[in-house]
Amino acid sequence: MIDVSQKSIVVTGGASGIGAAVCTAAIEQGAYIGVIDIDEDAGRTICGKLGDKAFFAAGNVESESSMNEAISKLSSDMPNFNGAVCCAGVMPTREPIVEAPLENFDRVLKNHLNGTFLTCKLLGKKMLQHGGGSIVTIFSSSNKARSSSCLWCRKSRNC
Repeated sequence: MIDVSQKSIVVTGGASGIGAAVCTAAIEQGAYIGVIDIDEDAGRTICGKLGDKAFFAAGNVESESSMNEAISKLSSDMPNFNGAVCCAGVMPTREPIVEAPLENFDRVLKNHLNGTFLTCKLLGKKMLQHGGGSIVTIFSSSNKARSSSCLWCRKSRNC
């Protein structure tokens, strides 16, 4: 197990789902957490529940200027960053691929690929200014649908 006590970790998509679980686990182990999310109400709510070592900044991983603003805000609120977790994502549409409009696929790509790129670029640069750190990128292929490739789905009825 990695010791994250007293680490300063930024989590994109930290207001819900896997991101919120990451934030909760890290706080329980003594880390400072910065949540970047487009859902301002959910972001403020989770930070309120997590306590005085959790900080929120509204941000959209699809926009470099939005991410720069969010990172700047968290930089003024938190100790120097030495960790990041990329959890931001959008739900792909569930229509059959032969009926799916290209615009829906483009939005998923922009969020998942560009968002991860921007997060790594901007937070990586910030961490390098203070001696480095670690970045974890997370991908969930099953999302809300049961998947035979998902161990949890195979072993549980909860997926």
